[in-house]
Order: sequence, then C-alpha cells, then structure tokens
Amino acid sequence: MTLKFDQDTRRRLEELQKEANRRLLRNRFSGPGGLLRFVKHFWHVLEPENKFIDGWPIHAICEHLEAVSRGQIKRLLINVPPGWSKSILTDCFWPAWEWAVIGNHLRYVTFSYSSSLTERDNRRFGAIVTDP
Repeated sequence: MTLKFDQDTRRRLEELQKEANRRLLRNRFSGPGGLLRFVKHFWHVLEPENKFIDGWPIHAICEHLEAVSRGQIKRLLINVPPGWSKSILTDCFWPAWEWAVIGNHLRYVTFSYSSSLTERDNRRFGAIVTDP
C-alpha cells in the first residue's frame, strides 16, 4: 500500500521527522561524556580510512571542551603534539556537538596558520552537520 500526501503535508511530516531526529541526538549526546560519545559515533564520517583510537588525550580534550560549553572554563589552552586530534576535535566535532546539543544559533570563528587547514576543517564541520 502506498500513501500519497500533498506537498504541505509531506513538508510537515519531514519537519516532524527532523525534529524527532534532533531530540534523539540531543538525548543521546548530552550530559557528561556526550562529546566523546559524539566523536566516537561520527568518527567514520571524517576519517573513514582511520580507525578511532581511544586514549586519555582525547578524553581530556573532550572533557575540557564540555566544561567550556557549560561555562565552567572561560579560557582554555590545549597543548598536545601534532597529530593528537586537536584540530579535528576543536574545529569540527566540538562545534557540531554544540549545534546538536545546545542549538544551531551558536556561531564560531576558527582559523589556523594556513588557510588550507581552515578550509579543510570547515569542510569537515560541514560534513558532520549534513551527515544523515
């Protein structure tokens, strides 16, 4: 059996589905450890060839970024060696997580010493927020 809806009804149903998906995301990834769960869940979107390797640096960065989101930390400096996922966490996953949990009314300014890295991270952020 096939149901056919007029365009307005279809649009309303699609909006209801999107809102239900947003609520599901909010519930799944809010609370302590939510950013880390978000990173683990969406890692394959940004790094399909690389397996997620869990470790204390990622836990520490995620915990501190969550504290920034809650307003517990006002100024944060992250010093880790190159290749420890600092850029992908702070410029891609964290803003996308805040959009999912807090709301997409937030705005960000992210940059790097190289415009190509800034453009790369902006594309990655877009890949997360547009992933079904």
